Amino acid sequence: SSVAVDVPGEARFVADACCGGLANKMRVMGFDVEWNPNLSQGEAVRQAQHDERVFLTTDTKFPAASKKFFFDIDYVLLGSNNPFEQLFEVMELFHLQYEERRVFTRCTKCNGVIHTVTKEEVVDQVHPELFKVKDHFFRCDRCSKVYWEGRVHGLFIGQLKAKAAESEFAIQ
Repeated sequence: SSVAVDVPGEARFVADACCGGLANKMRVMGFDVEWNPNLSQGEAVRQAQHDERVFLTTDTKFPAASKKFFFDIDYVLLGSNNPFEQLFEVMELFHLQYEERRVFTRCTKCNGVIHTVTKEEVVDQVHPELFKVKDHFFRCDRCSKVYWEGRVHGLFIGQLKAKAAESEFAIQ
């Protein structure tokens, strides 16, 4: 079964090549963000247009380029190069909420939806020692990457809350 929680009407995004850290953090939080470091900015913009997504960039020349090339696109020119500050900026602009039930529901590698799978389904995909000690596994529906419960979840939540407190961004 799928564990991703998509909110109807919630913005979906394409991040440009410079925004990989932001894309990763947004995916960890369960937000729908396409990011491919191999795409040119023009290709990423076309993807955003085609998929009706908001384009995220730190490129200060983008607003002028979008006018020059007649890009009809919603975009955000991010004011920081820090991925956590970028995350809070996007969350504030689009009224995105932190929901713990959404954390780790999207693949950090490809943005696919992560599904719960049985241990037996991944026996050949994880290290035997890991298989012995873990009971819950998840797999991406797009790239088949396997995930398991671990300390990364708690570390990310702690880091997120600490960074939010530093920047006075409200995380419930």
